[in-house]
Amino acid sequence: MKIFIKLLLTRIFMYSFTPYLFIITGISGEVGCMYESYTYLKKNQSKIIPLFNEMAAGVTIPANILLYLTIIVAIVYAPGSPFMYINMMSMKKKAYSDEKKVKAA
Repeated sequence: MKIFIKLLLTRIFMYSFTPYLFIITGISGEVGCMYESYTYLKKNQSKIIPLFNEMAAGVTIPANILLYLTIIVAIVYAPGSPFMYINMMSMKKKAYSDEKKVKAA
């Protein structure tokens, strides 16, 4: 019974708040980060940006290349976000239809 309640609450919270969380925090947050990185890279086009993580230790990339990559990602991301939203809504329908089948059995 505990597992059923846990699954039910997970589905309710995950899929009921999806439209709000996905659009407000997800898409707008990522677009905001892209915009901030674009403005930073635009100011520092002539610099070389070091990548600070364990896998890319010592790797540097010119800021103008990162600027172009940011623009390309933004161009691809904008038209792709409705498809991500539609996919999430289809997952919501599937999860709720499975829940109805479990209750009927």
